[in-house]
Amino acid sequence: MRAHLSLPLLMGLLVGPPAAAAPVLVTDDGRVETTVLLPVPVETLRAHLADPRWLPGVVGDGTRASLVGQDGPCQLVDSVSPSAVVEARYRTRHCPTGTGFRSTLVESKHFSEYESEIVLSPEGSGTRLRYRLRVVPSFPVPSAIVRSGLKSGVQKLSDALEAWGATQAP
Repeated sequence: MRAHLSLPLLMGLLVGPPAAAAPVLVTDDGRVETTVLLPVPVETLRAHLADPRWLPGVVGDGTRASLVGQDGPCQLVDSVSPSAVVEARYRTRHCPTGTGFRSTLVESKHFSEYESEIVLSPEGSGTRLRYRLRVVPSFPVPSAIVRSGLKSGVQKLSDALEAWGATQAP
């Protein structure tokens, strides 16, 4: 007796299972983080990330970022991020660091705290990007809802970066 394989099953056996999405972790203090391996050199990625408008464009979640000034080596950025609760408006200071970029809150009526950090490190011919985010709303929202929303947003960022990276592979 001869077994017949369907085309999807055969392709699954030949190609293997789809790559797992990069995990998104939530720490005890509410910080959300992920790590993504991208097939581009550190300097290429650093050049893209130097423009704080690039990442929201890649993610495509409706967040808009506008450059509004300089503060020494840092850029001042006004952002608008849609969410289920409110369209959050905030100004951050986007600064280069020795290993990537760090953004901190300058002002917002929606957040009492905002900090994001991107750490870039070479890995083979590509780059390991670690992204961390901490946001504290300035209005009462249960922490479980905040963490869930942040985790979902960081997962979208991670997935979008992986999709972008797939278009950059040689």
